[in-house]
Amino acid sequence: MHQFLLYIFLILSAISFGQATKIKVKKEKEKKEKPVKADFYHNQTIDFYYGYRVYEKSYYNQINSIDKKADASLPLQIIGAGVSGHNYSIGRTSRISSQVNYYKVIPTRITIQDSLNTKISGYVIGMGFGISLANDKKTIGLTGYLGFNTGRTTLSKNEYISQKNQFFSPKIMIQPKLIIKRISISVILEAEYDVTNPGWNRRIFERKNPYLLRPFHQNCFTGLVSIGYKYN
Repeated sequence: MHQFLLYIFLILSAISFGQATKIKVKKEKEKKEKPVKADFYHNQTIDFYYGYRVYEKSYYNQINSIDKKADASLPLQIIGAGVSGHNYSIGRTSRISSQVNYYKVIPTRITIQDSLNTKISGYVIGMGFGISLANDKKTIGLTGYLGFNTGRTTLSKNEYISQKNQFFSPKIMIQPKLIIKRISISVILEAEYDVTNPGWNRRIFERKNPYLLRPFHQNCFTGLVSIGYKYN
């Protein structure tokens, strides 16, 4: 009788152990198959700029250029605004970095051909796409972009001169960025190469004949200091 009860106890124990093992394996399998929830993050900021455009070659010795000593008092100084940064999600491999910018050349008086006093101004619109690197806390990042700038430089406010020089320039750009809570501080460095005709043209609705000016090939380097705001 005692042996019979022992056999019954062993059989019930084996069945209970088997059921418990099946439940444990099933739970572990469900846990492994549970998808990882994406944790979205971005360091996109609205940026405000101030800086300089330094050209490959001088233009009547009136603007900052590589072939002469840089002078902070010379044009072209620029101000502007834009959006820059990257989006990505933890658990996914995709990462997108993008930037859009608008620079306004601060109008400045220059003298060309030793006697013609005119005002130089203009604007730049640009965009780019690239990749980003950041620390674990996402407070320090470095982004590299490939893109383009387009716009025009204008000479005006002179009896004889009212002309424009439009350009389209592929560019490379790097932007180290520091984010403290929602405030960002960054430096933007761009190098661009003008692929358009360097000649000057008459402005729209301008009746005066174009004054013969030296061609202006607008290859340049741009350096900007930026203060931004991280939204969302």
